Amino acid sequence: MKKLLLIAISTLVLLTGCASSNNVMKGYQGIKGKQINFETKGYTEMVNDMIEKKPGVYYLGYPECPWCQSLIPVLNEVLVEEDITAMYLNTSSTEFKDNALLAERFTKFRESFPAGVENEGYVPFVLVIGKDGSLQGHTGTTPDANPNLAMTDDQVNFLKTRLSYLFESLD
Repeated sequence: MKKLLLIAISTLVLLTGCASSNNVMKGYQGIKGKQINFETKGYTEMVNDMIEKKPGVYYLGYPECPWCQSLIPVLNEVLVEEDITAMYLNTSSTEFKDNALLAERFTKFRESFPAGVENEGYVPFVLVIGKDGSLQGHTGTTPDANPNLAMTDDQVNFLKTRLSYLFESLD
């Protein structure tokens, strides 16, 4: 009986974990059926974490963005390889778009980015806050990418190298 109960609980935990992971990135095509290293929480809390320079990886984008669709499978693969979880902020959600104070606070924070981390509100945007409070970012995919075409192996390798480099500040 204990064995059956243990199996039932384990199965429930596994299914619940898989369901919640997939819901976080709902609408992204390239990561279905894979381990998903993204999570989300309230947008106010997430923006506060960024402004307070809480170390971590923050991904800003939305599922209808073709560049976001191209970046997400590569970003997720690097996150999984490096055992890192990124916080996901869906910039098209009403919770984010309709909160003027939150958007204003994030815009002011974005204006404080150092040279090399410029972001004019474009997505996809990966922000990495290092353990020392340093800010690094990556916008888009690759300079020569076409969101209507699959990325080449060279483009994917460029992105993997770029993202791995950004994540070094988390060590």
